[in-house]
Amino acid sequence: MVFQSEREKGNPFFQIYVMDFDTGDLERISLAQGKTTCTWMYPDGNQVLFASTHEDPDAVTEQEDEIRARLDGTQRRYSWDYDTYFDLFAYDRQTR
Repeated sequence: MVFQSEREKGNPFFQIYVMDFDTGDLERISLAQGKTTCTWMYPDGNQVLFASTHEDPDAVTEQEDEIRARLDGTQRRYSWDYDTYFDLFAYDRQTR
């Protein structure tokens, strides 16, 4: 199963994971930098397609700003903002 989750220390944005149903093992396939969304696993179970902003030169700064805002108690309504740095990436679990 492929899914997105906020669970990486230092990155308050969603990252992409694959979970093995038999073992429960998790594998993060995104780079733990920037935002991710819209993931899809090919039927072969090895290739995953997702969108990410990890090539955004300001990705780390945006992560730090979001962490500060959350620590300060800043509350915002959920909104999905289109980020101009979103691009599609393919990940092959066999070749990594």
